[in-house]
Amino acid sequence: MTEKREEYYLLSPRDALKKLDSREAGLSETEARERLETYGPNHIIAKEKKPEWVKFLLQFKDVLIIVLIVAAIMSFSIGNFRDGIIMAMIVIVNAVIGYFQEHKAEKIMESLERLVQSPAKAYRDEKLVEKSQNVLVPGDIVYLEEGDKIPADLRIIEAFNLRTNDFSLTGESMPQGKSTAAIKKACSIADRDNMAYLGTTVASGTCKGVVTATGMSTELGKIAGLAQEEKQAPSPLQLELAVIANRISIFAVFIGIVLFAVSLWQGLGLNLAIVYGLGIAVAVVPQALPMQITVALSQGVARLAKKNAVVKKLSSVETLGSTTVLATDKTGTLTKNEMTVKRLWFDGKEYELTGVGYEPVGTIVTMDGKELDSEEIGEIEIMLDAATMASNAEIHEPDENHAGWHPVGDPTEAALIAASTKLGTRSPGEDEENPELFEFSFDSDRKRMSSVRRFGDKQVLCMKGAPDSLLAISTSIFKKGKAEKISEKDKETIAELNQSYAQEAMRVLAFAYRDLGAKKRDYVLDEIERDVTFLGLMAMTDPPKEGVREAIEQAHEAHIKTYIMTGDHAVTAQAVARKISLGGKKDVPVITGEELAALSDEELQKSMEADESLIFSRVSPEDKLRIVKLLKAQDHVVAVTGDGVNDAPALKSAHIGIAMGGMGTDVSK
Repeated sequence: MTEKREEYYLLSPRDALKKLDSREAGLSETEARERLETYGPNHIIAKEKKPEWVKFLLQFKDVLIIVLIVAAIMSFSIGNFRDGIIMAMIVIVNAVIGYFQEHKAEKIMESLERLVQSPAKAYRDEKLVEKSQNVLVPGDIVYLEEGDKIPADLRIIEAFNLRTNDFSLTGESMPQGKSTAAIKKACSIADRDNMAYLGTTVASGTCKGVVTATGMSTELGKIAGLAQEEKQAPSPLQLELAVIANRISIFAVFIGIVLFAVSLWQGLGLNLAIVYGLGIAVAVVPQALPMQITVALSQGVARLAKKNAVVKKLSSVETLGSTTVLATDKTGTLTKNEMTVKRLWFDGKEYELTGVGYEPVGTIVTMDGKELDSEEIGEIEIMLDAATMASNAEIHEPDENHAGWHPVGDPTEAALIAASTKLGTRSPGEDEENPELFEFSFDSDRKRMSSVRRFGDKQVLCMKGAPDSLLAISTSIFKKGKAEKISEKDKETIAELNQSYAQEAMRVLAFAYRDLGAKKRDYVLDEIERDVTFLGLMAMTDPPKEGVREAIEQAHEAHIKTYIMTGDHAVTAQAVARKISLGGKKDVPVITGEELAALSDEELQKSMEADESLIFSRVSPEDKLRIVKLLKAQDHVVAVTGDGVNDAPALKSAHIGIAMGGMGTDVSK
């Protein structure tokens, strides 16, 4: 039970259970209680928060403010009450403005708790029972199904068509398929396909897993620890004000001593010499400077608020203008983190779909920009119907918990539903009009799924999956309104299109159908999934957000270096980089997580100095933090943008952390 958590993915399910002293039937309540005493509750532990009065007092810590306080005290001591009162008022008003601008305490740990907390289904005393997530312990056997939050770090020991949404932890935009097989060599979190992690969710399928880590020992807990330990960097303005304040203080003390000595030498007397020396020293202090700076920054905050940017730290306003490096996450930051069908191929013709994300707004046009009319869309409807009827996801309008249209179920299937809805081919009562009689779920061996639907008095098989999988069982192809025998040339054309879309980092799905007739039949997989009619292809991607390309161009014009730091694959990151012109007309160099681990700090710094733009792919939260620290060591002013849990440590370490609103996680905010 002392095995390191990162090694469980290298073990077989049986060996993992043995190391954790567990079994598939689960722990007994007695064992669970004993382990709970050893490991502690399964929750994220936050460091003690500062009381509000401490936060207010911290507004007086700047050197310039301290100089003003000392000057005010000296003014009172020499009887100059007017100046003393003015300086005291400036100090207090400045502190009040700063406090009310920054008084919202950091919410990272509370956000983490909201993100992960949910009841868990665990096996105790050989029975499946619902337990509070807090009482799970290493060795517990947990059961998960579609839509469930994953309550701890798990080694999967049994899986059925399991896919998980890992984007908040790893940065991958698509659901990740999971299996039970042991992995043969060490790899990053994103490549551990037999593990499921706290803070992620089940996109589809079911599984049983053994808990390998809980609370702060989980990967999410590790990120939480990094975020708590990492100190925020002072802004350039704060550093400059500290230098100015130190110089003013030294000069004020020096001039006060000199004038005190000169006064005594001139025979003014001790009391008068003290008043004269202190008076001149106090006069040297720029009394209104802190107030002027605070007011100026507050005006900047107000202007940014009008642009929908909420500023937590006043000094961040000035830091924006001093930024020399912008390091950004990809999924949800540069891209929408909303799968969108962009291309469609049907009856030998290629089309483009407009609109972005799950909002059903857009249309379909030919590749030369001509919009299709309702009759032309009706010809394609047979494929759109097959796509939606072979999908289980739904899309929903914005509500109090979601800023925009959002998916329920697999994001890939939701993209198909959105495409059909925006073109007007999907009936709201589709499931009632054409009820599902049987479903063959997706699995990684077949690489397809199919649904038997009733159309009037007959049954029709609707199918979606990988193009090569559907081509292998296709005997005909839909052309000019009817099924024709599929030729080798047809298959070559489809294979070339599939490869072309894949090179653009698009996910490609093929669609097919089979008329099963009116006869009742047994639903046997090999008997049903054969001799299908191939319909066409849809290619989808996670598109860049509006304005990103222009923002990158403006950053380059301002001589700001731009880096992408993502947990996603290099091919996907490069495709996005091309769409947003990250490297202009040339491809941007890529450093993978494995390559990054092999580089020394000096070698990495040389790479960052040599290129205006870089892509770091398959990187962990620790890698992102390392990159930010090395940039700061090179005297760069670093801005980091992100929206996921895995971005939190880097966001906090940077001179300015920019957390994405709307669809971003509360943790990053």
